[in-house]
Amino acid sequence: MKILPNILALLLFSTVGCSTDSASISKKKEINDSITVLEQSEIKITETYIDKLFPTDRSLSFRYPDSLLGIGENALKLSTSINYDKGKAKSKETIGRALMHLGKHDQSLKYIHEAMEFAYKTNADSIYIDCINVLGHSSHKKKEFNKVFEYNQIGLKYSDSVNNELGKYMFTLNSATLFKNIGEHDQAQSYYQRCLKLMPENSSPSRLGFLLLREADNYYRLEQFNKAEENIYRALPLFIEDDNFFYQAESYIFLAQAALKRSDFQHAEKNFVLAKKALNTTTISEHHIQVELGFAELDYADKNYKIAINHALNSFKKSKNINFYQGLLDATFLLQKSSASLNDHEQAFLYLKRYQKLSDSLMFIKNENKAKTLYAQAKLNKSQEIKNFEAKHKLNKQRYILFTVTFLCIALIIIVCLVISNALTLKRVNKKLDLTNKNQKKLFSIIGHDLKGPISSLQELLKVISNEKNKDELLQRLLPKLSSYTDH
Repeated sequence: MKILPNILALLLFSTVGCSTDSASISKKKEINDSITVLEQSEIKITETYIDKLFPTDRSLSFRYPDSLLGIGENALKLSTSINYDKGKAKSKETIGRALMHLGKHDQSLKYIHEAMEFAYKTNADSIYIDCINVLGHSSHKKKEFNKVFEYNQIGLKYSDSVNNELGKYMFTLNSATLFKNIGEHDQAQSYYQRCLKLMPENSSPSRLGFLLLREADNYYRLEQFNKAEENIYRALPLFIEDDNFFYQAESYIFLAQAALKRSDFQHAEKNFVLAKKALNTTTISEHHIQVELGFAELDYADKNYKIAINHALNSFKKSKNINFYQGLLDATFLLQKSSASLNDHEQAFLYLKRYQKLSDSLMFIKNENKAKTLYAQAKLNKSQEIKNFEAKHKLNKQRYILFTVTFLCIALIIIVCLVISNALTLKRVNKKLDLTNKNQKKLFSIIGHDLKGPISSLQELLKVISNEKNKDELLQRLLPKLSSYTDH
C-alpha cells in the first residue's frame, strides 16, 4: 500500500526539540528529505507498524497538539484500512487528546467516547485509562472541578482493578493538582507524597521532574518559597536530560516569576529569555502568554509603559483565544496600572472595572467548583463510610454465623462422642453379662452333675426305708416329704 508518511515526519519533528530558529529550519529540511524518500517506497501496513506511530512522550500533547492531531487522523485511516480495532481506539484517543489541548472540547469528547468503546471491546486497559484521563483534563480546562474529582476516582478505581501502576500514579497526581487549584494545599501535598511512592519503576527523568514541578507550585502557594525553588532546581536538570523543552520553559517561567516578586529583575529577565528560547518550537500555549506578560512586567518596571501595554494587549488576545483565565486577569491588571502610570485615568478606570469583573468571575468559578469538589468528596466519603459500615455489619454477621455453626458442630461432636461412648459402654456391659451367664450356666452344670449321684442314692435309700415295716410314726410322716424334695 502506498501512503504519505507525514505521520512519521510529524513524530520525528515532535520528539526533537529545537533551541534556535536556525536549528528548527535545519530539522525541517531533514524531515522534508525523509518524506521524499518515504513517499517513493512501498510500506506494508501492519498492526505493529501502526502501534509504532504513536509518540510515547506525553508532553507532546501540550507542545505539539496540531502535529499530534495529524498523527491520530492518519493512524485512524490506516487502522480502518486493515480493520485494527485497538489501533482505532488509540487513534481516537490521540485525536481526542489533541483536540482537548486545542480547546475543542465537544469534538474531543466525541472521539474519546468512541475510543473508550473500542478500548473496552479489545480489552485495551491502558487506552481506556488514558481516555478517562483526557476526560478529567478536559473538565479541568473547563474549570469543572467536581467532574475532575469524579473522573479521578473512576480512574483510580479502574486502574486498581486492572493493577495498572501508571494509571494509579497518574490519577493520584491529577487529584493532587485538583486540590492545589481549589486551594486545598495540605490535601494536595499529601497526594504529592503518595505520588512519590506510586511512581512506576523505570520512569523517565521528566516524570520525576514533572512531579517536582507541580509540588513546587503547591509549595509556592503555601508561601514555602525556599522549598518551591529547591524543587525547581532539582527538576530542571531532569528536563534537560530528557530534552524536554516544554517543561524546561515552565521551570524557567517559575524561577522568573519568583524573581519578579523579589524585584530581582536581572534574574527574572534571564529566566524569561531562557523560557522563550525553550518555547521556540512549540505551539502557542499558556506558557507563551506567561513569558510575554513577564516581559511586559519588566517593561513596566523600566517605565516603558507603552511597550508594556502592547505586550499586555497581545497577551489578552491570546489568552482569550485559548480560554486562559489567569492570563486574561494578569493582562488586564497590567493594562490598568500601565494606563494609570501614563496618566490615562479614564482608560485605567475602564481596565480596573474589567479587572474587578474578571476577578469576581474567576473567584466565583473557583469557589463554586471548590464547593462542588468538596461536596463530591464528602459524598464519596459518606458513601465509603456506608460501604465500610455495611462491610463491618456483613463481617459481624458472618462471624455470628461462623460462631453459631462452630458451636453447633462442637455440640454435635460432643453428642456423637457421648453416643459412641455409651454404645461402647453398653457393648462392654453386654459382653460382661454374656460372660457371667456363661459362667453361671457352667457352674450350674457342674453343680447339677456333682449332686446328681448323691441325690439318686438318697432317693434309693428313702425308697428302702419306705418299704420297711417297722418304722416309727415320725419317720413315717417325714418320708413322703423327703421323697418329694429329692424328686426335684
